[in-house]
Amino acid sequence: MPSEIIERARQDLKRQGPQAFVMPRGLRRFVKLVGAELVLNEAAVQEEARYDGGWVLRTNTDLSTTDAAPAYKGLWQVESAFPELKSGPEVRPLFVRTQDHVRGHLVVCFLALVLEATLSRLLKGQKCTASYRQVMSHLEQMWAVRLEARGKAWPYRTELAGHARAAFGAAGLRPPPHVQHLA
Repeated sequence: MPSEIIERARQDLKRQGPQAFVMPRGLRRFVKLVGAELVLNEAAVQEEARYDGGWVLRTNTDLSTTDAAPAYKGLWQVESAFPELKSGPEVRPLFVRTQDHVRGHLVVCFLALVLEATLSRLLKGQKCTASYRQVMSHLEQMWAVRLEARGKAWPYRTELAGHARAAFGAAGLRPPPHVQHLA
């Protein structure tokens, strides 16, 4: 039980007395009636403190404890990814009706998560301090502009911003050249 909650309960009991102390159901085991007075049950508080910072994970996989715990803790990325994947400015509403379409959409979302996790891991391996979102923002600033001169087309790439070059390096790629001749 967090010590802030216990300390606040102690202050409330001293300042307001038992009649003003509204007790949530989960805290009832930490308070006891001694005579006509409510006091904290210190034994219950100490017993509960044994479990502070610990958690139990039950799984139906063959993963080891050292593999299952980080995988479970990383689920927040999966849960936050679905609304995030649909919120991009270039993504329009997607309505899927058949089971195959739903399955395909989930595969695409999963692949996007795999690519994000892979790039994040590669960036960390390159000692890049920027977050995945920062790197993607820098990559989005790179544009190719079509220039025409003397009847020939030339794509011109804008300068790489921030950590965009690190993303290319982490993926083992060279950035596209500034100017390239199109046949």
